[in-house]
Amino acid sequence: MNTCLLVIACLLMQTRLPPRELKHFPVLEWLKEPGYFAILVAGCWTFLGLFFPVFYLQLDAVLHGVDNNAAFYSLSVLSAASFIGRIIPGGLAHKFGVFNLLVLFSMGTAVVTLSMFGVHDTASTLIFAVFYGLFSGGAIALLAPVVGLLSKDMSEIGARMGILFGIGGILGLFATPIAGALLTSQHHWKRAILFAGISLVIASFSYAASRYFVAKKKGTQLI
Repeated sequence: MNTCLLVIACLLMQTRLPPRELKHFPVLEWLKEPGYFAILVAGCWTFLGLFFPVFYLQLDAVLHGVDNNAAFYSLSVLSAASFIGRIIPGGLAHKFGVFNLLVLFSMGTAVVTLSMFGVHDTASTLIFAVFYGLFSGGAIALLAPVVGLLSKDMSEIGARMGILFGIGGILGLFATPIAGALLTSQHHWKRAILFAGISLVIASFSYAASRYFVAKKKGTQLI
């Protein structure tokens, strides 16, 4: 149903203004920028690890004897916390810098993901949902402003973001099946959690590497 509705929407859409002449961007030159290349690497690892709790938290809760109602609403709690997490960085970015916050929230997401080993009852499930929602929501919200920070002018932002989310989105299609294959029907949670958590740890260090290159170029740590 969703596919059909989205196809209809795509067919009905049209631009309000005549399309402008296609602008060619120096994509290969962008890939040679260490800061942007590190962001692309980080984005790929982020998409590989980010969605595991979203798809498997409810199953984990049910298999550990959590009340069915609590397990059902755990994803709603995660989504509500994610909404708040996407708002918080906006009030802190000017003081601490969007890049600094991205590294912090990304590492927080990785740590919380690895803490899924300790989720065994209703309380721990809901606490996990809250913290994962807060940190992952913040990390997602900060990614676009960071790409804007790497752009030389406004006209580049869309193309740079398109490359990042295009590559990351394709990898994201494989992330959940990979996690499911690691989990197996025997529910080997350790392997799946480690895959998601380590992917996010690598993403965090890649964000930190990108931040290092950008801070060095701009001559300031407040980025």
